[in-house]
Amino acid sequence: MSKIEEQLFGSLQPDKGRGGVVGTVSWHARELRVWLSSLDAEGAGGLEGIEALLMALPDRRTEAKTLATAELLEVKNRDWLEGEAPLSPEQFRDRMLLVEIQVRPEGGTVLHFDDGDLFWGHPIEVGFDAGGEPCWARFAGQDAEAVAS
Repeated sequence: MSKIEEQLFGSLQPDKGRGGVVGTVSWHARELRVWLSSLDAEGAGGLEGIEALLMALPDRRTEAKTLATAELLEVKNRDWLEGEAPLSPEQFRDRMLLVEIQVRPEGGTVLHFDDGDLFWGHPIEVGFDAGGEPCWARFAGQDAEAVAS
């Protein structure tokens, strides 16, 4: 498969394991992975809205951390402490580090965070609908029914 060349990301590569394509973007002096699950190796699916998403990323990151804290802090403090003191909301948020942006086929996005060992290395994921509203937060491997309740 050929590479997709895009000015924002440099070279995007097909991701056979997850589908779509992956690349990197420089953001706040760091490299973030970008997973465009809506894009195929020939470029079909488009990159519409990705620049707007990157411009809105500071707000989206804040919204994601706020929702993750609201949804997951109690779970952390109840089930995942293992000898440490309960965390405050600020401590919880401060340990989350944005590492990947996923653009989904239906237009929604998922922000993936390194968990800073909150959940023993299970990444934290926060989903946004196509309108940009945060709608769910979970850590990787968490039971989907637990997230819905």
